Amino acid sequence: MIWNRHSNWFDNLNLKKMKRILIVICILLIFLACNKKDQEILVFNTEPATRFIGLMNYLEEKSPSGFDNKGLSLKTREEEYQKNLKDTVLKNKIDSLLGLPAYSVLSEITTVFIDTNKIHGKEAYRLAFLNLPYNVVSMSGGLSESWVDFWKTGKSDNALKFINSITSRSGTVTKNTIKYAKEFLPSDLNDSRKVETVFCADGNRGSFTIDEKIYMDLLDFDNYNLDRFTKILAHEYHHVIYEKWLDDYNPTGKTDETKKAVFDFQKGIIMEGLAQQINYDDYSQQIMVLYNNKDLIKELQENWMNTFKKIIHSEDPLDTFETESDKMWGNSIPLLKRYSAEKIEEETYPHRPSTLYYLGYHLYHTILKNGGKKELEYAITHPDQVLEIYNKVRNKESVMPEFPQDIVKLWKDSFKTE
Repeated sequence: MIWNRHSNWFDNLNLKKMKRILIVICILLIFLACNKKDQEILVFNTEPATRFIGLMNYLEEKSPSGFDNKGLSLKTREEEYQKNLKDTVLKNKIDSLLGLPAYSVLSEITTVFIDTNKIHGKEAYRLAFLNLPYNVVSMSGGLSESWVDFWKTGKSDNALKFINSITSRSGTVTKNTIKYAKEFLPSDLNDSRKVETVFCADGNRGSFTIDEKIYMDLLDFDNYNLDRFTKILAHEYHHVIYEKWLDDYNPTGKTDETKKAVFDFQKGIIMEGLAQQINYDDYSQQIMVLYNNKDLIKELQENWMNTFKKIIHSEDPLDTFETESDKMWGNSIPLLKRYSAEKIEEETYPHRPSTLYYLGYHLYHTILKNGGKKELEYAITHPDQVLEIYNKVRNKESVMPEFPQDIVKLWKDSFKTE
């Protein structure tokens, strides 16, 4: 009897231990499952970047002086071009790169200028590569010049190391990307779609999103800081997730052309305004000075309000939207030169004065700063009331002026269905 009593006691003790162990195992499995789920949200595609780097390295090795080939005669350049045409290794490397889906997107706005001819798309890339390393052809956006500079200054080695660093720490990068983005997304949003991040290294369009994919261009980064990169990635990830949320919950629908054009115009300022809250602190001092120039902000605001009304009252709102959007972006360089009192830094040009970025930033920054997280959360989930909320919380220290009531009403009414 004594033995049986002790035996039961030990059995009970072991049972308690087993329960505790099972609980710990369950918690661990849940944690690992959640962590794995987070890691799968962002899928990193490094092939466009690594193939581009491999191709450029091959071209650099073809010449004893690398890409530094100034002073060569036209005859020599033409002879080397003909040699490249017969180089099957080079042809395969070019075909391998341009065959990637990413280059169907990147090549859309690419042009090479040779004599009086303009060559577009993938053939523009092909011609640029075939002329290297002995001849840098004229290319839209100065692409081929930027490639050569990137390789001559040794930045390509850093780019490759950075890719390896990102892929080896993909779990941490993904976790932090989601964390940064979630601060400016609806709190009840549960979007666990896989989002592909495509790494490029050709300087074409910077970092952007299209068709729910993120394109990250490594030629944009002089300082390969992982946290800074992660915040830019979070900025783009926020676009993918929040744009889907806006479209799903957009009360205007897509049947009315006027409403669609106006909503697209509104959507731009909403999305850029929120996403910039993630990485604005990493902007340079010169960029921040521009962002906080009250005269510049006032001019941008007035231009934006005039454009907003013009789209609403247009007979062809979609065409007006596209024309006016191009005009606003085209005006950014003159504005940059007019409001910059010192030498313009290279990093400032991609962040030059533009309505969507500058006004959008101040809309949500002011709401967060003066109204707190609760007010910001309300603004995030009620985009039709953003201007109204801004006017309510702004004060005399705010950089951007108050919005007139007729603009507030037009903004709000444009979200409504009949």
